[in-house]
Amino acid sequence: MRERDPFKRASRRILRRLGRHHEILIKPPLGEWLKVDAVPNQPMLDVEITGGGKGGQDLQMRQPHVVIESRHCVDIELEPESWSVKIDGVEYYVTKPYAKDDGVTYLFLNDQPDATKQSPEGEGRGRTWC
Repeated sequence: MRERDPFKRASRRILRRLGRHHEILIKPPLGEWLKVDAVPNQPMLDVEITGGGKGGQDLQMRQPHVVIESRHCVDIELEPESWSVKIDGVEYYVTKPYAKDDGVTYLFLNDQPDATKQSPEGEGRGRTWC
């Protein structure tokens, strides 16, 4: 029986149409590289992170992400750090998955395997903020 949710069908149709313009491969833990239709977003999405404590400042982090059908990344929430994504031959590591209700998942990516970056001064570890 076909699904009747028009939003799920529309999101998947967009992924199939736009996903053909880039070669995107996904690799689950202990798995092989699998070619999928997905849409990378290189004008990076702004992710708001709310600060704690007295100041409570809100920061915006720019992080590359890819939109993929949820059926290709089942159980990614359990261990997202062990998944990899290749976009046009460049390997990225998943830092955080975000499943939406319309049958697609946003995978936020980092080019460092441990999801951290060196500070510009070269000492210490931390995220790069815009």
